[in-house]
Amino acid sequence: MNGTYDLDGDNMLEFLALELDPDKDVFPTAVRFYEIDSDGYQTLIWEFIPPVALEGEFVDAQVGDIDGDGSPDLILVMNLSRFADNATPHVFVATYSWDGSHFSEIPSATLDIGKEDRSLRCNNFQLLDYNADGDQEIVLALGSPFRGFAIVDSSPGGLSLVKKVRPDQLLVGSGLIYVGVVDYDGDGYEDVLALSPDGNTIKAQPFYNIGGVFDSGQLVRKKVDGLNGILPYSIELTDWDSDGFFDVLVSFSSAILLPLR
Repeated sequence: MNGTYDLDGDNMLEFLALELDPDKDVFPTAVRFYEIDSDGYQTLIWEFIPPVALEGEFVDAQVGDIDGDGSPDLILVMNLSRFADNATPHVFVATYSWDGSHFSEIPSATLDIGKEDRSLRCNNFQLLDYNADGDQEIVLALGSPFRGFAIVDSSPGGLSLVKKVRPDQLLVGSGLIYVGVVDYDGDGYEDVLALSPDGNTIKAQPFYNIGGVFDSGQLVRKKVDGLNGILPYSIELTDWDSDGFFDVLVSFSSAILLPLR
């Protein structure tokens, strides 16, 4: 669940949910946007259930502003095993615009990421202001076999892949790569933290955003006994210790919380 929001300004909160049937599903199968009414009940405002032609699972869905028009966009990312005649696993990104009361039924922009006969998967995604232009971009953590992250930007022509980065110190490992976003130095350019859990060890490599160019930092390793099962939906930005500086908070299914700065 992501939120809460009040996008329509009626003083009733909304939230975004990825839903599944735990008895038969491993990954979410639907994205729904709800409003909580005056009686405390949730009312369905918008939903997306993939058509038959889109075979795959959801990575995540978030609300942001990727075109800088001041109006919210709903961004969803899927890992597809098949899209029409394309049977190579690849990543699908779609955005939906807000009309004041609902998100659009038809995507305002879409992007397929992947090459023919080469598998690609997304592990998680975050929103960031990569070039400090006032709108948000999408950073995707990718794998299988590419290990790294990519930046997707929006323009009047649609969505496009503008940068791919391979973490030089995370190219080898048994764990997947995930990304968090934090502005370490407060310069307005948000930085990327690449994470990879490997057994009882969490590996993290920062990428400092210097005027829109990423400069890789040193790899940090931390061993934590019992570390298991990273929860990619729960990677959050928070001032964990109230010291005035933001941390990336990473949660694990083994009931462990790790703040990283």
